[in-house]
Amino acid sequence: PQGVIYNPTGNTNPYNAYYSYFAPSLDGSNAGPGSWGGYASGVHKLSQTEPPTQHYWSSIPPFRQNVPSAMTINPVNGDIWVFEPALVDGIGNQYTDSILFTKGIWNSALNDYDYSRWVEYLPAFESGRAPADEKIAFAPDGQIGYMSFLADNGGDPFAAGYAFYPVIYKTTDGGQTWTGPTAIVLGGPDGFDEVKYYLTDEQIFELFLNPGSNFRDSILYTTAFTHDMVVDKNGDIHIAVTIGVAGSESYSIIASGGYGATFHIYSLNQGACFAAQYITHNKTFRGEWGDLAEDNRSQASRTQDGSKIFLSWADTDFEGITDNVMPDIWCWGFDVDTRMYTEIENVTYLSEGWLEAYQGTASHYVFSNNNTYTIPFVYQSFTGGDPDQPVEFKYVQDFTFTDADFTNGPHVPPTCGTPGDANGDGSVNIVDVVAVINYIIGNDPEPFI
Repeated sequence: PQGVIYNPTGNTNPYNAYYSYFAPSLDGSNAGPGSWGGYASGVHKLSQTEPPTQHYWSSIPPFRQNVPSAMTINPVNGDIWVFEPALVDGIGNQYTDSILFTKGIWNSALNDYDYSRWVEYLPAFESGRAPADEKIAFAPDGQIGYMSFLADNGGDPFAAGYAFYPVIYKTTDGGQTWTGPTAIVLGGPDGFDEVKYYLTDEQIFELFLNPGSNFRDSILYTTAFTHDMVVDKNGDIHIAVTIGVAGSESYSIIASGGYGATFHIYSLNQGACFAAQYITHNKTFRGEWGDLAEDNRSQASRTQDGSKIFLSWADTDFEGITDNVMPDIWCWGFDVDTRMYTEIENVTYLSEGWLEAYQGTASHYVFSNNNTYTIPFVYQSFTGGDPDQPVEFKYVQDFTFTDADFTNGPHVPPTCGTPGDANGDGSVNIVDVVAVINYIIGNDPEPFI
């Protein structure tokens, strides 16, 4: 299920806002009895003084509905966007090379959304291979927005047919038109150095037999199967994702045992070029409890003004545990203006959720109070440790960073358009001067001007 809050223009009373939901249902209209196929959506006023509404659609080709994982609300006009790959069934390679969109526009006379639906052509490199995950978000101005996929559309020739990588579409007019697709190349000769060098030499020798001196350029990397995305004050995209080495089977990943890492991938000058920032090696990757499994669950959040970005993920750090079966929530912050960043913090350490913050999820927005930023998290508690029993949702309400925590960096991305513009913002400023100094004294061995 997905959910957003619509706040009518000029309203300052939270009870006058509306919760809008979007959920799948097992109506069997897509691929037969017991399968996904139905969509349900509607609103409910937070004051509960108006009855909730509900709209319902069944799958009618080409509208092959399953379980959408991408929903957002435009922060300016309140339009709702939902999309997913159109698959004949949610399991297996039955992708129809189309993305299914549902858009809602607020109807003030009815206090409800009017919806429209359509499909757009987005072919996969390998027939039937759907994107692994998809997200959508807008900048604070409501005009610039991005759709992001973990997919293989052939845009990265080095990885085509073998691995997933981010593929994005961009709008500058609030979603009326979209440009793309743009593939973000991870590895190979044209890939990011921070991706190609995140594995230690020891790990390289553990994974590969007799690697040569230029071996890092030939390693095939892949994203994991989930990610998250926000758009900052400048209209730049920020992606949170786990990256690992592509496995021997196509579209598989080697990320367990410390071989996977959390990355921050972001654009410069509204997509003129891209940077990859290594954050940390993950101790574990996947946890399994019977039929239930979760990976690192990368999350991304931002302040309302888009000046601070926060990435979070689930990982197990406990002696002798090699799988992500005792997850904590971990978090890290990034300052858009200075490109300084925080230390990594364990959100649930020594709390009620320590080592059992299952299905941890972060809010898209964080609370800002002067120089303090509170990131809302929720996780699930398994009754008696059994995921087959009803779960209890628990809210982390007091995890914060302050301006004083952004002490590392700045992160220096590739040059993007202007000579000497190390931070890619279109001008030469103090961040660029710091980057030059780091290069001169040897802290940054990679040339950037």
